[in-house]
Amino acid sequence: MNAAAMLTAVLLLGAGNQVPPEMKVLERLVGTWKSENVVKTAPTTPTASTGVSKTTLILGGHFTENRNYSNDGALANINMFSYDARGKVYRQWLFDSNGNTLESTGTWNADNRTLTFTKEQGGNKGVFSMRFVDDDTVHTNIVWKDAAGKVTFDFEGKATRQK
Repeated sequence: MNAAAMLTAVLLLGAGNQVPPEMKVLERLVGTWKSENVVKTAPTTPTASTGVSKTTLILGGHFTENRNYSNDGALANINMFSYDARGKVYRQWLFDSNGNTLESTGTWNADNRTLTFTKEQGGNKGVFSMRFVDDDTVHTNIVWKDAAGKVTFDFEGKATRQK
Protein backbone atom coordinates (compact mmCIF):
# COMPACT_ATOMS: atom_id res chain seq x y z
CA MET A 1 0.00 0.00 0.00
CA ASN A 2 1.47 3.35 -0.98
CA ALA A 3 1.45 6.38 1.33
CA ALA A 4 -1.54 8.03 -0.38
CA ALA A 5 -3.65 4.88 -0.10
CA MET A 6 -2.63 4.46 3.55
CA LEU A 7 -3.56 8.08 4.32
CA THR A 8 -6.93 7.62 2.61
CA ALA A 9 -7.59 4.46 4.64
CA VAL A 10 -6.72 6.24 7.89
CA LEU A 11 -9.00 9.17 7.03
CA LEU A 12 -11.89 6.88 6.12
CA LEU A 13 -11.55 4.79 9.25
CA GLY A 14 -10.93 7.67 11.60
CA ALA A 15 -8.65 7.13 14.59
CA GLY A 16 -8.49 3.36 14.48
CA ASN A 17 -11.52 1.29 15.23
CA GLN A 18 -12.06 2.56 18.77
CA VAL A 19 -15.68 3.01 19.71
CA PRO A 20 -16.10 6.69 20.63
CA PRO A 21 -16.94 7.28 24.31
CA GLU A 22 -20.04 9.22 23.14
CA MET A 23 -21.56 5.85 22.18
CA LYS A 24 -22.21 5.30 25.91
CA VAL A 25 -25.24 7.58 25.51
CA LEU A 26 -26.67 5.32 22.78
CA GLU A 27 -25.80 2.12 24.65
CA ARG A 28 -28.51 3.13 27.14
CA LEU A 29 -31.01 2.11 24.44
CA VAL A 30 -29.86 -1.52 24.32
CA GLY A 31 -32.61 -3.88 25.44
CA THR A 32 -36.29 -4.60 24.91
CA TRP A 33 -38.76 -1.78 25.43
CA LYS A 34 -42.55 -1.52 25.63
CA SER A 35 -43.85 1.71 24.13
CA GLU A 36 -47.03 3.72 24.62
CA ASN A 37 -47.47 6.36 21.92
CA VAL A 38 -49.87 9.10 20.91
CA VAL A 39 -50.01 10.88 17.56
CA LYS A 40 -51.64 14.26 18.24
CA THR A 41 -51.61 15.79 14.78
CA ALA A 42 -54.66 17.91 13.94
CA PRO A 43 -57.20 17.71 12.41
CA THR A 44 -57.50 14.06 13.43
CA THR A 45 -58.24 13.07 16.99
CA PRO A 46 -55.25 11.78 18.96
CA THR A 47 -54.39 8.20 18.08
CA ALA A 48 -52.87 5.94 20.73
CA SER A 49 -50.82 2.84 20.03
CA THR A 50 -48.51 0.43 21.78
CA GLY A 51 -45.58 -1.57 20.57
CA VAL A 52 -42.31 -3.24 21.38
CA SER A 53 -38.84 -2.24 20.31
CA LYS A 54 -35.58 -4.16 20.52
CA THR A 55 -32.23 -2.41 20.39
CA THR A 56 -28.87 -4.11 19.93
CA LEU A 57 -25.30 -2.98 19.40
CA ILE A 58 -24.01 -3.87 15.94
CA LEU A 59 -20.87 -3.54 13.85
CA GLY A 60 -18.43 -3.78 16.73
CA GLY A 61 -20.41 -1.42 18.96
CA HIS A 62 -20.18 1.50 16.54
CA PHE A 63 -23.96 1.51 15.89
CA THR A 64 -27.21 0.65 17.62
CA GLU A 65 -30.01 -0.96 15.65
CA ASN A 66 -33.51 -0.35 16.97
CA ARG A 67 -36.35 -2.45 15.53
CA ASN A 68 -39.84 -1.16 16.31
CA TYR A 69 -42.78 -3.57 16.14
CA SER A 70 -46.43 -2.58 16.14
CA ASN A 71 -48.81 -4.21 18.61
CA ASP A 72 -49.74 -6.83 15.96
CA GLY A 73 -46.07 -7.90 15.81
CA ALA A 74 -45.30 -6.41 12.39
CA LEU A 75 -41.96 -4.67 11.91
CA ALA A 76 -42.85 -0.97 11.61
CA ASN A 77 -39.42 0.62 11.28
CA ILE A 78 -35.72 0.32 11.91
CA ASN A 79 -33.69 3.12 13.45
CA MET A 80 -29.93 3.10 13.49
CA PHE A 81 -27.95 5.46 15.70
CA SER A 82 -24.25 6.23 15.96
CA TYR A 83 -21.78 8.91 16.95
CA ASP A 84 -19.72 10.46 14.16
CA ALA A 85 -16.42 11.28 15.89
CA ARG A 86 -15.08 13.20 12.88
CA GLY A 87 -18.22 15.34 12.55
CA LYS A 88 -18.69 15.49 16.34
CA VAL A 89 -22.40 14.79 15.93
CA TYR A 90 -24.84 11.97 16.63
CA ARG A 91 -26.48 10.44 13.57
CA GLN A 92 -29.80 8.67 13.09
CA TRP A 93 -31.16 6.77 10.10
CA LEU A 94 -34.80 5.66 9.84
CA PHE A 95 -36.25 3.08 7.45
CA ASP A 96 -39.97 2.31 7.70
CA SER A 97 -42.41 -0.24 6.35
CA ASN A 98 -43.86 2.34 3.93
CA GLY A 99 -40.50 2.67 2.17
CA ASN A 100 -39.64 6.01 3.76
CA THR A 101 -36.09 6.87 4.78
CA LEU A 102 -34.74 9.69 6.86
CA GLU A 103 -31.31 10.76 8.08
CA SER A 104 -30.85 13.31 10.84
CA THR A 105 -28.11 14.71 13.03
CA GLY A 106 -28.22 15.21 16.76
CA THR A 107 -26.69 16.51 19.94
CA TRP A 108 -26.57 15.26 23.53
CA ASN A 109 -27.51 17.50 26.46
CA ALA A 110 -26.15 15.84 29.59
CA ASP A 111 -27.89 18.32 31.92
CA ASN A 112 -31.38 17.21 30.90
CA ARG A 113 -30.33 13.74 29.61
CA THR A 114 -31.78 14.41 26.15
CA LEU A 115 -30.69 13.47 22.65
CA THR A 116 -32.14 15.85 20.07
CA PHE A 117 -32.05 15.12 16.34
CA THR A 118 -33.04 17.60 13.64
CA LYS A 119 -33.77 17.33 9.94
CA GLU A 120 -34.78 19.86 7.31
CA GLN A 121 -36.33 18.49 4.15
CA GLY A 122 -38.26 20.24 1.42
CA GLY A 123 -38.97 23.30 3.57
CA ASN A 124 -40.16 21.14 6.46
CA LYS A 125 -38.29 20.82 9.74
CA GLY A 126 -38.40 17.87 12.10
CA VAL A 127 -37.18 17.61 15.68
CA PHE A 128 -36.91 14.19 17.35
CA SER A 129 -35.95 14.09 21.02
CA MET A 130 -35.33 11.24 23.43
CA ARG A 131 -35.16 12.14 27.12
CA PHE A 132 -33.75 9.48 29.42
CA VAL A 133 -35.94 9.89 32.50
CA ASP A 134 -34.05 7.10 34.24
CA ASP A 135 -32.28 3.87 33.21
CA ASP A 136 -35.59 2.20 32.35
CA THR A 137 -37.74 5.04 30.94
CA VAL A 138 -37.34 7.11 27.78
CA HIS A 139 -39.75 9.84 26.68
CA THR A 140 -39.80 10.59 22.96
CA ASN A 141 -41.22 13.49 21.04
CA ILE A 142 -41.30 14.06 17.29
CA VAL A 143 -42.60 17.31 15.80
CA TRP A 144 -42.58 18.20 12.09
CA LYS A 145 -43.45 21.71 10.93
CA ASP A 146 -44.01 22.96 7.41
CA ALA A 147 -42.22 25.98 5.94
CA ALA A 148 -44.84 28.29 7.47
CA GLY A 149 -44.25 26.83 10.95
CA LYS A 150 -47.51 24.87 11.12
CA VAL A 151 -47.26 21.55 12.96
CA THR A 152 -47.90 18.73 10.48
CA PHE A 153 -46.95 15.81 12.76
CA ASP A 154 -46.86 15.63 16.55
CA PHE A 155 -45.89 12.39 18.32
CA GLU A 156 -45.29 11.62 21.99
CA GLY A 157 -44.11 8.33 23.36
CA LYS A 158 -42.98 6.64 26.52
CA ALA A 159 -40.79 3.54 26.40
CA THR A 160 -40.26 1.33 29.42
CA ARG A 161 -37.45 -1.22 29.58
CA GLN A 162 -38.69 -4.80 29.87
CA LYS A 163 -36.76 -7.01 32.27
